[in-house]
Amino acid sequence: MNNTLKTCHCSLAPQGQVVWMFQIIMRCLGLGGAVLRVAAAPTLEDQRAAWEAAWPVRLLRSGPAWLVNALISLVSLLFFNRFVLWCVFTGILWLF
Repeated sequence: MNNTLKTCHCSLAPQGQVVWMFQIIMRCLGLGGAVLRVAAAPTLEDQRAAWEAAWPVRLLRSGPAWLVNALISLVSLLFFNRFVLWCVFTGILWLF
């Protein structure tokens, strides 16, 4: 029987999978450039300034409480439910 699910053939430790998932989430949110700017900043102050300039950080800090709560609940439901976490940590990459 042909299995259509792709499995992860990399030897990432669970910490590496969390970093990988963080990178995917940042790319989906359009924050790949912000993460690179934070990583390339020479000082801690420059890192903070680069991170504070990102649109989701500004939204979460200055948005109304009900909107921030709804956004956090939606992201939690989409990315951190049991099924998605099971797929990530068992190596099944059917989403990507």
